[in-house]
Parts: sequence; structure tokens; C-alpha cells
Amino acid sequence: MKRKIKLTRLSASLLAAGCLLLSGGCAVTQETLTSIINEVIPRQTANLLSDTVFFLLDNALVRLTN
Repeated sequence: MKRKIKLTRLSASLLAAGCLLLSGGCAVTQETLTSIINEVIPRQTANLLSDTVFFLLDNALVRLTN
């Protein structure tokens, strides 16, 4: 079991390192950073909030019907 956990951690570390190496060559300009801040972050925040509300309401309705 410990061997499987170590192998999983090693795989995750290698994948993370690979992603960092691939994105390391990308230069983030001020225009790109502004686009990310203005478009991506609000959408992800809205998705997180709506998914959380849906999850809570779904659990409440399931408990009420049982």
C-alpha cells in the first residue's frame, strides 16, 4: 500500500513538473494578465458559487424526500 502511495506521489510530482516546464517558456504580458483577471477569474468564481449552491440544495432536497 505504501508503495502505491509513493508511486502516485511521484507520478503527480512528475506531471506537475512537466506542466511547469511546458508553461515556463510562455511570457505573460500585461495585456494577457489583464485578460485573465477580467475574464477567467470571475467566471470561475461564479461557477464555484453556483455549483456550491446546487450541491447544497440537492443534498437538502434528497434529505427532505427520504
